[in-house]
Amino acid sequence: MPRFEVFFASLHAKLPLVTRMLLSTTAFMGKWWYAEIAFVIIVVGGFIATNRSPGGKARLDAIKLKLPVIGTSRRRRSLSVPVGFCLDAARRGGFAPLNGRYR
Repeated sequence: MPRFEVFFASLHAKLPLVTRMLLSTTAFMGKWWYAEIAFVIIVVGGFIATNRSPGGKARLDAIKLKLPVIGTSRRRRSLSVPVGFCLDAARRGGFAPLNGRYR
């Protein structure tokens, strides 16, 4: 990215917002890389610590269920797994409509 910065500076033109944001982000990440690594470690450590506590795990589960795509699939899976076990047990037990056989 430094080569692009020199090239764009030589043009003396106002760059589009997205390009300026990309150049600024690159400069920030190059200068503060150690702070970013520390931030990621702190966030991951906090998530793990929260997930290990009973109250925190319940809070994280509630947040996961509120997420648009993930929450919907988790709710469906939480309902479908027990129903699937019951239907499988009924089929193994000889419940005719599930086996395709009629007595």
